[in-house]
Amino acid sequence: MPKLSLERLIQSLSQGELRAFSLSIKKDNNPSYYKLFNDIRTGKSDDKHKKDNNEIQRRNYLYHSILESLVKSSKTIDSQISKGLHHVEILYNRQLEKEAWKELERVEKLANKHERFGYIIQVLEWKKILGTRLNAFTKEDYALTSTLEKETMENYKTYLDASNSYHELIQEKQTGGYIHDIKISSLEDLESSEKDINFPKRTLYYQRMAKAVHLCLTQDVIAQYKLTKLIMDDVAVINEANECLQAYFEHLTSCICIGEFDELISLLKKLKLDIGKGKFGTDPNIKIKLFYYAANYETMAFAYLGDENQLKLKIKEVQLGLKKMDANLTLEMKLTIYSALKMAHYFLGNIEESKKYVALILDSESINIRRDIYQDALFFRLLICTDDNNVQEMEDTLEHIENQCDVNKPHYQFEKKLLANFQDFAIDNFNKTDLYHANLEAFNQISFTLPNGKKYTENYYPYYIWASARQRNIPILEFSKSENSKL
Repeated sequence: MPKLSLERLIQSLSQGELRAFSLSIKKDNNPSYYKLFNDIRTGKSDDKHKKDNNEIQRRNYLYHSILESLVKSSKTIDSQISKGLHHVEILYNRQLEKEAWKELERVEKLANKHERFGYIIQVLEWKKILGTRLNAFTKEDYALTSTLEKETMENYKTYLDASNSYHELIQEKQTGGYIHDIKISSLEDLESSEKDINFPKRTLYYQRMAKAVHLCLTQDVIAQYKLTKLIMDDVAVINEANECLQAYFEHLTSCICIGEFDELISLLKKLKLDIGKGKFGTDPNIKIKLFYYAANYETMAFAYLGDENQLKLKIKEVQLGLKKMDANLTLEMKLTIYSALKMAHYFLGNIEESKKYVALILDSESINIRRDIYQDALFFRLLICTDDNNVQEMEDTLEHIENQCDVNKPHYQFEKKLLANFQDFAIDNFNKTDLYHANLEAFNQISFTLPNGKKYTENYYPYYIWASARQRNIPILEFSKSENSKL
């Protein structure tokens, strides 16, 4: 067992799971296991001292006991089907074929309802095995089962293609952020009922989700917003709570990318209530994901709305949540939240706090950071250097950008213009007024136009707000509030 795996497993347990396992281990009447479990749970365990063989055995036993407890209590669709197939195997091995067949029929209904094609193939295999033992299968039954297997295999392949595309794009998003693809995808006619009927629900769901993520990465945000709204509203396509929840999260991304801040806040409020009621299950990861999306997007939304009171409250909530959930958040999650906090503090005029979060991002290994987050932190440092009149740090940052970022690629036009503008400012070709004007001009040239005619691109918007506020000599949050009415 890897070092500290037991600690991480215990830390991942929900309050309900902790209570349930505490009760079960007490019933075993083995004080040493209960003490070890309780010490780790309360943070009293000393993981640095050398462990003898007895200690290692106790840890292994406790680790596997917790896993078994979680397996028994799991109520996911996959676990229900898996347990049902295990029951079929046990009954079959005890020559209780009729009972096994009855259990198999129950499992088959569940697998078909939730389009678990891999399990459906196992069910069909069991039907042939049990049919032989019961002497109840005719040649026609075997032929029909064989046809169903082939159809299921084809459906499974189509589903896997769609699912793989989605997860590959999610991986691209987590490592690279926006990919600035020149060939921007257009929204296909995915509302066509004739097209939809050709695919099972979960396959269609993953095809649409993959398309939505690709539209996000290539920043075709209007098409992205339409598609994620379609997925979210089309309840018939989403067969399970987890997939429904992920569709909501994807639509939150669409809302921030297209400037629909009120809709974003309203949707997050609904999600918090629904998750609190257990609508999406009890998986602890759900609350971690909700915290991540709310910490990132609500912070950004309140900053763009210029809502000072809500922004201050949100910052406190997020900073407290980061401390409480530190062990459960991935590096990518933390850095994304830091990126939102550096902007929020800057908008409020808390420059030192903003500098702290910029440093946290840039001090991490750049190879492990989403490309767009790392690059944005560097450019954001230029804003701070300009305000501080810190020429030396600006020059160092400009050199860093040239060496580490992708600005020389043809599709990074805004970043390239920003770099050139700050370079001119650093060598006194520009004064501050020239710099603000040049950055606004770059924003207006590169940003896309919303349906209401307003210029907006989410990852460029803070530079527009900064330049505009500085040009007018008013607080950033004040300008942000006045601008929101136009979005």
